[in-house]
Amino acid sequence: MRKVALVLLLSMAWLPQAIAAKEYTKAEYIEIFKGNNEVAQHRAIETLVLAGLSDPEIFDEVEQRLIESLPYATDRDGVDESAWLMKALGYSGNPKYLTTLKNIEQGDHHRKVRGYAKKSIVELQLFELWNPVITNSATFTEGQSQRTNMLANGLKSSDLGLMARSVRYMANQRNNEPFLMDIIAAELENPRLLTQDNESQDVYAWYAKVLASSGDEKYKPLLKKLTLSPFKKVAKHTKKALAQHY
Repeated sequence: MRKVALVLLLSMAWLPQAIAAKEYTKAEYIEIFKGNNEVAQHRAIETLVLAGLSDPEIFDEVEQRLIESLPYATDRDGVDESAWLMKALGYSGNPKYLTTLKNIEQGDHHRKVRGYAKKSIVELQLFELWNPVITNSATFTEGQSQRTNMLANGLKSSDLGLMARSVRYMANQRNNEPFLMDIIAAELENPRLLTQDNESQDVYAWYAKVLASSGDEKYKPLLKKLTLSPFKKVAKHTKKALAQHY
């Protein structure tokens, strides 16, 4: 199950777009999802990934909007709107919403709606495991923002899926925070989970690409060493990243 879920995760086109990160309060999320501004809702949903939120006060509003959207999910725009809302429920990691998603998957809705429901079920089950890890304040570093600390927890976790989601989120946000770059560098120096398995190599290739994107000369020796790695995928993508950023 875990390997299948990871493959699905890495192949999904549900990754956050490169938008300026914005922090929302709980009250702001509730207000946005009570309203009718779909653009504002989509922006808010993008910020929910790796936010560690599962509060029913937020997601009950999302669930209600999803249910209301389903009768209109018969064309491209309608399907898209329902898909956004299901994605948000997946990020919650709250099993309270599993029944709703399963009912949609097994219902007589548009086939794309059912497909998105299936993906959101996988996401919800993964975030149910991940949210407690990224929100673990015992591992937070004083002086760093909560968002940065949560990303750091994801990068340092022992779950390849969470590591992948964290580093790819950073790539899409063009996040080159030195604190996070040092964590990535430390992982590449001592790659705990790297094997010849394609999934693990994919994760570490992303770590190398994001580290190289910083353009910081202090990481260049490490990156050069990685171009000689016996793990071919890591070596290949590190070489490309070096050429692009140095």
